[in-house]
Amino acid sequence: MSDWTYHSNLPLAAIADAPYWARRHIEDIFPKWGAASLVMNAQLVATELVTNGVRHSGGSMELPEVAITGGRAMPTKSVLPKKGEGAIIRLSLSYEEGRLLIEVWDKSDTPPAAQLPDFVSERGRGLFVVSAFCEKWGWHPSQGGGKVVWAELH
Repeated sequence: MSDWTYHSNLPLAAIADAPYWARRHIEDIFPKWGAASLVMNAQLVATELVTNGVRHSGGSMELPEVAITGGRAMPTKSVLPKKGEGAIIRLSLSYEEGRLLIEVWDKSDTPPAAQLPDFVSERGRGLFVVSAFCEKWGWHPSQGGGKVVWAELH
């Protein structure tokens, strides 16, 4: 692997809003890297990989219940794990002129399995979407356990 001009690591709690924070992180740093033209595609790919990471780490994709109070949406119950009990995933972004690598680590050793998309189901299209937006994608076991699923965009 080459030396990347820019690199960022973001640990995320394996909960339903992890994809949101991954998108915000990309939106924040890509213009600073001179990669603003890749923001939308990178957000889409990162959302799919992070969502899969949450699911395969045993995290919850359950969104909090909310109530409107004083014109603001306020959670009525928390979906955050108790301190010390929650799974973590890691988003890693590497960029050099014209090339972006998105990597997501999760604690599962189970390899990702691309499926034929079922466009009615809520699940099962993630890697199909990733392959449509990336030059290539793959995975490898991580030292110390878990796996890294990666995607490269040009």
